[in-house]
Amino acid sequence: MNRLVTGNLSLVSGDLQRSNPRVSQSSITSYQLPATSLNHSWSQCAVNKPWRFPRNRFDLPPGLGARQSSGAFARLELLAILGALALLAALALLVLAQGKPRSQQAVCLNNLRLIGRALLVWDTEHGQTDPWRIPHTSENPLTGVENNSWFQFVSFSNELQTPKILACPSDFKRPAKDFSFSADGGFLNPNYRNRSVSYFLGLDSVLTWSQSLLSGDRNVRMEGFSGCSSGLDPVPFFSNFGFSRTSWTNALHGMTGNLLLHDGHVEQSSSQGLNRLVLDSRDDNGHSHLLIPF
Repeated sequence: MNRLVTGNLSLVSGDLQRSNPRVSQSSITSYQLPATSLNHSWSQCAVNKPWRFPRNRFDLPPGLGARQSSGAFARLELLAILGALALLAALALLVLAQGKPRSQQAVCLNNLRLIGRALLVWDTEHGQTDPWRIPHTSENPLTGVENNSWFQFVSFSNELQTPKILACPSDFKRPAKDFSFSADGGFLNPNYRNRSVSYFLGLDSVLTWSQSLLSGDRNVRMEGFSGCSSGLDPVPFFSNFGFSRTSWTNALHGMTGNLLLHDGHVEQSSSQGLNRLVLDSRDDNGHSHLLIPF
């Protein structure tokens, strides 16, 4: 490398002498760099990679700046990011899981509200009398099944318009498509009927008693079966002799349920609230009768 640099300098000195005779050989050689300086300079840089000013402290050669980042540190950063993303995903799933029951209960309340409107239209057109208090003729092909809730819902199917509102989204019951006998979603088909109903009917309710139970979620704990003044026998009941021991089960909305009163009001209720409404409702000789879809 020294010979290459010295040779280059000799060529430069020859050119200088030819162009300017006054320039002596001694003055030219005085500008030659020491060999040690040349060795040091050429050993610190590459011929095909010129030196540039470092853009940041990480571009400096080892020992001249801050300690260089290692691959292990980058992996730790990646693990921390992945852990944070996993935590956020778990929190999002938890929020969605908690929101789903609330949305299902809102749909259930709306279903009961629509059932109440349909019954109000029916009562208006039939002398303020509920469907289960109107006797059915013997010519009816469904005679003998009047003590089933699905049959009573069929009685005012024109007002309901669709059987889809008779199934709560929190229930395992499958909604029917229409009020036909079709095997493909017909409500009157034996494969549907009570299997597509999530709500009871309050057989002792009357329009003149606004706080009487008209309908509600089927997950009510009953005491037994007895006859009813509506003519349906036997039907489930619970006692109403100044106190009530009924309660909700956790079949639909936990230990709560939704209720429809005869004035069209719907509400979510605990077991305590259910007992209070039972005591405020009209009873039948100390019993409250409900037509529950089993």
